[in-house]
Amino acid sequence: MMSNEKRSSFVFYESWLEAIKNLPRDIQGDVLTAIIEYGLYGETTDNLKPITKAMLEIIKPQIDSNRKRFENGKKGAEYGHLGGRPKKNNPQETPTKPLNNPKETPIMLYDNVSDKSDIDKTSTNVDAKEEENKDSPTEAKNPPKSKRRTPLTSSRDKPLVYPFTSEAFMAAWNDLCATPKWKKKINHALQLSLDKLGKYDEEFAIKQIYRAIESGWAGVVFDSTPREYEQWKRDKNGICVKSTTDIGLVLKDNSPDKYNSPQERKWEERWKK
Repeated sequence: MMSNEKRSSFVFYESWLEAIKNLPRDIQGDVLTAIIEYGLYGETTDNLKPITKAMLEIIKPQIDSNRKRFENGKKGAEYGHLGGRPKKNNPQETPTKPLNNPKETPIMLYDNVSDKSDIDKTSTNVDAKEEENKDSPTEAKNPPKSKRRTPLTSSRDKPLVYPFTSEAFMAAWNDLCATPKWKKKINHALQLSLDKLGKYDEEFAIKQIYRAIESGWAGVVFDSTPREYEQWKRDKNGICVKSTTDIGLVLKDNSPDKYNSPQERKWEERWKK
């Protein structure tokens, strides 16, 4: 049971308020009043509405727990003011620690030992075994098993297989590998990019390499590349395509001004050699 000692404050949780907000407006005030009365005085009105009483029964255990914790804290403060917990009347004596085991090996006497010489033999054998154990290091008894690691072939050392070996392609590829995002790539990653470029025409592959250099890409082939490749082939062959805004036929712009960027001119010069 909760003590009926009046308090000047108590802990009210936000979760209680969120739950009370879901109640009808005409009941919210009754529930809040009942909680506050119980939190401060330890009791509340007897004639409570069913919903108010139900809400209070849910919240009462938390209020009781907080009050009990508060009262225990007050008792601890009082004991500290008086010098701490009182000593026991009959304190038990602290048991003494057992003596350390003697280093010498005791001689065990058995009923079947008939002569003192037999006892000396037994003692001598035990001492000899101990000396032998002392002389032999622990590592010699149980030597650690050496772990052999199979050397792994680094993918950096594996030579690259190029889909094209022309001077224009190799020059473009070397320029790409000299960029910051590509010069630290291992050969395995570079080979994947080369394999992807090998699926397209050499001229288009070189074009993709210079686009990657100019745009700072970390790759050369993307999800949109097949569609761009088909469009590039149509532009190269001068194929007419239907416009989406006009009824007539529109030819794609194949004029030199379209590819007038520095990288495009550089690629064009190498391609003509």
